[in-house]
Amino acid sequence: MWRWVKDISNLLLPVHCLHCKNPIVYQTELFCVSCYSQLPKTECFKIKENECYVRFLQDGFSLNYVATLFYFDEDSPLKSAIHLLKYKGKTDVGYFLGQQLGRAMNNVNELLDIDYLIPLPLHPKKQNLRGYNQSQVIAQGIAQITKTPLLLDVVKRIKNTKTQTRMNKGQRQDNVINAFQWIKTFPKDTHFVLIDDVLTTGSSVQALISACKDWKAYKFSVICVGYSR
Repeated sequence: MWRWVKDISNLLLPVHCLHCKNPIVYQTELFCVSCYSQLPKTECFKIKENECYVRFLQDGFSLNYVATLFYFDEDSPLKSAIHLLKYKGKTDVGYFLGQQLGRAMNNVNELLDIDYLIPLPLHPKKQNLRGYNQSQVIAQGIAQITKTPLLLDVVKRIKNTKTQTRMNKGQRQDNVINAFQWIKTFPKDTHFVLIDDVLTTGSSVQALISACKDWKAYKFSVICVGYSR
């Protein structure tokens, strides 16, 4: 009976695909079948030494694991979703994407010993303006699936950096120098997983890790929704 009531409700109040705006059947979905099938999926969760992992390795960061679910291409439905998450207050989008990441993470042996999730922090001024941290929302979705503790008071963003959308790698690296500060220490080999929405050059993540004294004494993994090639 309740399934029948829900079907009638969806006909009267259709939910629309985030990308093409066509109606979709159930409120638990973000995209219609067609748009979801167009999401360009990476192979990162199947191959440890994937292109994201190698990008960090080339910059001198030998991390435990690096993975993204999708490519962040110009015309991808993912770009519509991330835009709504970051600029339109659609936090449910981030939570949903975090849950998808959490399910993928549960199938990776290198991620079974995670101690803490750390979303990349925003500067307080930017977070107050936006009203939330999109990386934190994604991390909350991950935590709901993996049951991993979420740390929000370990790293601060002390430099209000400029938007990096149109910056090249060198400009991004300069932009995030001394941007982060760790305010707590942990036992050796503590495994942190850093969470962000889109991985581009990796400059912000590298700056956050570098700000950690003796960071090589810990295990760091990086998990993001999208990867900008």
